[in-house]
Amino acid sequence: MEITNKTLGLLLVAAVTISLFGTIISINRMNRIMEMSSLSGYATTAQGNVSVYVNTSTSIRFAIDYVDWGTGYVNTTGGYVNCTLRTDGTPNSAGCVGFNELNQGFVLENDGTTTATVQLYSNANASQFIGGTSDGGGPQFMYKVSQNESNSCISGLTPTSFTDVNTTSPGTTICPSSNFNFTDSADSIKIDLYVNIPYTVPPGQKLAVLTATAS
Repeated sequence: MEITNKTLGLLLVAAVTISLFGTIISINRMNRIMEMSSLSGYATTAQGNVSVYVNTSTSIRFAIDYVDWGTGYVNTTGGYVNCTLRTDGTPNSAGCVGFNELNQGFVLENDGTTTATVQLYSNANASQFIGGTSDGGGPQFMYKVSQNESNSCISGLTPTSFTDVNTTSPGTTICPSSNFNFTDSADSIKIDLYVNIPYTVPPGQKLAVLTATAS
């Protein structure tokens, strides 16, 4: 069949029209793909959490934990019937021979991170520690407490004069109501001791242990 020039022209126009329409569709699709691609490239934000928990610690220690008067005896040939020893700087009495003179007792320190209530007791009373009879004032074993650093026990420090040791656990409350401070410049108290040794005391080593507890 012979195709006329007119028919050939119409076919050419139709082919161009279809090609143009396909190009427009392709361009639209490309634009959509590019838009989606650009959206997926946006930056996002994220958060990381850091956590730490600080606990408190109730702790005390004897910064000075030993009192030693050494070796000696009561000078009965000088007519004396007793010897008194102290740790607060007071000289030994005239009846003492050979014993060390001390100006420092125990030092108790709050090395924790919170204020504390402190109690103190001894494992032995005067008779158990020193022994002897009632002559020369009899055996005596006493203590007192004071500030080693100002305001270490915020209030209520007791006893502040020599008092018989307490042998019942947990003992006497020497710094009450969580008043024992933990600040480095104000966290220690002194425990001074007083001992009376009658001339009738049996010879041998004498030993007592004082225990402090904090809560």
